[in-house]
Amino acid sequence: MKVAGRPWAHIYKESVVENTYRNKLILKYAGELQRLGKKTLILVREIEHGRLLEESLVDTVFLHGGFNDEYIDESVRDFERGEFSTIIATSIFDEGIDLPVINALILAAGGKSSITTLQRIGRGLRRKKVDNRLFVFDFYDKMNSYMEKHAKNRVAICEKEKFPVEILERPGSVKKLVA
Repeated sequence: MKVAGRPWAHIYKESVVENTYRNKLILKYAGELQRLGKKTLILVREIEHGRLLEESLVDTVFLHGGFNDEYIDESVRDFERGEFSTIIATSIFDEGIDLPVINALILAAGGKSSITTLQRIGRGLRRKKVDNRLFVFDFYDKMNSYMEKHAKNRVAICEKEKFPVEILERPGSVKKLVA
């Protein structure tokens, strides 16, 4: 697919995967959530994006479809036991995995699909034994009209479902948000 004469893959890579400002925000918020003791899931679309984020975060594991099911299952159990505080995952976490232990979700992948957005948020919206809240962070991407249209669609989905989502448009303090 081409957008304004350019392949969509190039636009996505430039707007999301290699967007330095956006990635710094992801890392800033993930780091603050770690310092606050919050278990966090960061969802990305591309392996390259996950690896880039993983390089700059401590106490983190990155999971994608290149790993076998046994490794992924063991990593999830380690996360649930508290052996690390953050999971970065590709679309392998879009369906079939419930993580009621997560306190925060960072939607780093962008996209416009209603079903995918609902599935991603659903990773942490399961009955929890303690603190039945999930802090969801998303981006209002304005790099071009296509990315902005996708962001508007995700915001509309969350508003319709009454999901409180914090839009990471400007740096702010996670501590204030989760207080």
